[in-house]
Amino acid sequence: MDERRFWEIVEASSELDEAGERFLVPEALEALSTEELLAFEQLRLALMRRSYTAELWGAAYVFMGGCSDDWFEYFRAGLIMMGQAVFDGVLADPDWLSEVEEEVAMEEAGYLVSDIVLDRTGEEPDIDFQDEEELALWDFEDTAEMKKRYPKLAARYLE
Repeated sequence: MDERRFWEIVEASSELDEAGERFLVPEALEALSTEELLAFEQLRLALMRRSYTAELWGAAYVFMGGCSDDWFEYFRAGLIMMGQAVFDGVLADPDWLSEVEEEVAMEEAGYLVSDIVLDRTGEEPDIDFQDEEELALWDFEDTAEMKKRYPKLAARYLE
């Protein structure tokens, strides 16, 4: 599976509900073969690693009014499920997150493929996941620093 196909699947498997919150459509992923699902998950994990940056974590912190390591994982998973244009835009300029109007964090995005494979095979999938390295973070509670780093986000979310 290549990235083009990955993003096509993401577009087909992520929708907004009536309240404007993003959710996953499991049927879009269930239509894939087990091999395709595993390849999809490997690409998703590669994008999770690519998006594991201090700059993005800081932006997520401002956007969500705080962001633990677990919530940063859910945030990145949701960001991927918003599609390639949003993902690439926010990675290129984390302050661009100020343009995003909907909730980003999506915990279930990290488990859906594993759950489908487990249901099909009765076994946990063997997915190659590499631990993320420790990031050099700054004080996200320092409002002046956050305003300097993220002027658009700060204007929208910080006092």
